[in-house]
Amino acid sequence: MAAASASKTQEAWQEEDVLAYWRMLYPAEEIVALFGSTPNREFSFTYGDAYLRFQRCVTGDDLRKLLAKKCDSKIGATTAHAGAIYPRAVDRQDRGEPIACELRYDIDLNSYDDLRAMLCGCKDDKACDDCFLFAQIGARLLVLCLKDRLGCKNFLPVYSGRRGMHLLVLDAGMRGVSKEAREAISKNVGAQEHPKMCQKRGVLWWAQTDADHLMVDQSGIRAELVKLFEKLFVAKYRVLEKHLDEVIRGFPDTVKREVQSKEHKTSEARWRALRTAVLRESLGSSNCKAGYVLQRSMDRLLASCFLPRLDAGPSALGHLLKLPFSVHAKTGRVAVPIEESRLMEFVPSKCPTVVHVSAYLNKITKTNPLQEPLAVLRRAAKQSETKTLLGKADF
Repeated sequence: MAAASASKTQEAWQEEDVLAYWRMLYPAEEIVALFGSTPNREFSFTYGDAYLRFQRCVTGDDLRKLLAKKCDSKIGATTAHAGAIYPRAVDRQDRGEPIACELRYDIDLNSYDDLRAMLCGCKDDKACDDCFLFAQIGARLLVLCLKDRLGCKNFLPVYSGRRGMHLLVLDAGMRGVSKEAREAISKNVGAQEHPKMCQKRGVLWWAQTDADHLMVDQSGIRAELVKLFEKLFVAKYRVLEKHLDEVIRGFPDTVKREVQSKEHKTSEARWRALRTAVLRESLGSSNCKAGYVLQRSMDRLLASCFLPRLDAGPSALGHLLKLPFSVHAKTGRVAVPIEESRLMEFVPSKCPTVVHVSAYLNKITKTNPLQEPLAVLRRAAKQSETKTLLGKADF
């Protein structure tokens, strides 16, 4: 009886709550304004197993009608995506090849399985708030890097609803960047192919190239990364007690022997020994190049832990991106935009869900749970025409 009741509740959640959200509270006008009220922009929709592509949404009403379309599946399974801009209206057969779309980056926690195994033990679809810090710091590094190297100014981080984050670059001057340039930018600002690198849980992927650790060095937040490493790896999860060999694998043997000494038993003691040994060896080296490599070995460790691990697909010109304020079908959480300046303050477990939205619409609660994310979206839409100087690119 209880199982039947639970099933009925879930069905009611999909049919009533989400449908009311699409019709009454979903910011369709703001979404259309953000992505451009043009018939040349593709919008696509999934309804369970049904997939509808190359739809045009010139007004908010156009978008709402397609969101609330039932097809053969429950409305709770509806997901909307924004695609590329074409030379002609997307519903025409001769629409042509995609010519523009925002730069988009997807940071998925599955790419951090080596680190999650060392820390909280989460895997697959499970993700805790500590896990999500990797996506947050990765997005923060991406923002700082794109600002410095490309002069980008307008960013919109969006929570995926479960275990990841999307970063949209909304500068108008970046929408027409070619396929080749997008690939070059992705390689320049983040490590890729991490799902393959991280198949062995508990085996730390080590940054290999100069560009990896230089991103940490040049971002201006090295001290913040050190504090985050100390908070998670040293103090909270005691990683240097359980996985010491993996953490120090990229350091010279002289440093390893110092840290592995029996005198250093706790995670804090081993961390102090590591930093002291690196500093002493680098300053005492007669070879300037060897000293430089030692000094940068700590940056390489930080890059291995916090470098944004990107999926190259979403940055492609014709890739579809899930719209902000979508509802995740499994968690019920709303894919809310996040203020870029407050990126590290976001807590996924406190994200508004469709249940919170339903309580507001049914006047059970008085405060709109989406009020702050809506303000973030409106500010981003207003600023999205900022120009970008591509001449500053260095890739």
